[in-house]
Amino acid sequence: MQPTISSKLVTLSDIEAQVQKNLPSIQPGKNYTLEELVGKKFWQAIPQSHRKELGHEYRAKERTGQLPVFCTGKTSCNKRLYQKR
Repeated sequence: MQPTISSKLVTLSDIEAQVQKNLPSIQPGKNYTLEELVGKKFWQAIPQSHRKELGHEYRAKERTGQLPVFCTGKTSCNKRLYQKR
């Protein structure tokens, strides 16, 4: 059995809720990876293959303008960067 948050598979809704929870500590104008937005401990508990899938889903939803952050580019490791709206 692969490790997951609370013994269940993490969904895009879980990611969005975690970002929303951490939003007050996110500084406007500063770039963050999705891992930083949700918190390292939360992110590391998600299986690596599922993290990539969730990252793609989060980026797709970000493109619709429905999230409190927007994409500003990528890191040298190809991780998306986000800033607070």
